[in-house]
Amino acid sequence: MLMPTAGRLPGSGRTADVHEFCEARVLRRDREGGADAVAEAAVTAHVRTHGCPAPAVRPPVSRADLVRERLDGPTTLQAFTAGTLEAGERELIAPAAESVRSSTV
Repeated sequence: MLMPTAGRLPGSGRTADVHEFCEARVLRRDREGGADAVAEAAVTAHVRTHGCPAPAVRPPVSRADLVRERLDGPTTLQAFTAGTLEAGERELIAPAAESVRSSTV
């Protein structure tokens, strides 16, 4: 199984780094070993099918690496906190956003 090759590092979060993969995609690589890219890909695909703005994802080749569509703009959590998501989007992600916010306080 070939592992994705990481390019330049334009972003970093609590547990993962985001590397350039190609012009249209990025590689989200877990630093701590606790990620489940397969589950994350499934959730991302699910919310996309319900009309939430979420990046397209490729099937993961490891638990730590997820290749996804490159999107510019605020993170979902930033948009949620700023109140710029539509009502249906807020309801769909509210439990996850609250969980992330609670774990960072």
